[in-house]
Amino acid sequence: MLQAKVHKEIDAFLENNENLQYEDCTNLPYTNAVIHEIQRFSNVAPLGLPKICTQDIKLQNYSITKGTIIETNLASVHMDPKKWKFPDSFNPSNFLNKEGKFQDNEAFLPFSTDMKCHTGKDTIWTTSKLNQGAFFADMAEIPLTK
Repeated sequence: MLQAKVHKEIDAFLENNENLQYEDCTNLPYTNAVIHEIQRFSNVAPLGLPKICTQDIKLQNYSITKGTIIETNLASVHMDPKKWKFPDSFNPSNFLNKEGKFQDNEAFLPFSTDMKCHTGKDTIWTTSKLNQGAFFADMAEIPLTK
């Protein structure tokens, strides 16, 4: 079960560490993959933040004039079968390589296409992990089925 696997990974990490920090993402590949997959699959924000084109450009066969408002359809990017192993189902393997190590995906855009506008990204990830850890730690009291 997904929750049991995350719980086990967090417990194993916390045996040798006092707390969880953003930098610990690399030591929690499955937990990191689950959190990324939650954001990819849940589609909290189906459209990215609007951007204004600052100059006339040609993108592939399209002409985009200065002043055009552009919105990214994040839902379509997050469900694109060309970009994801399992686009239509919740599967943390979308973010794991063959060795079980975390592997980011260029099509993963949970905070829109411009990460610079999200200075609180580290805080968001750390809070998410801490909440995840607290949730799964509480599960130690709940009998799990296989």
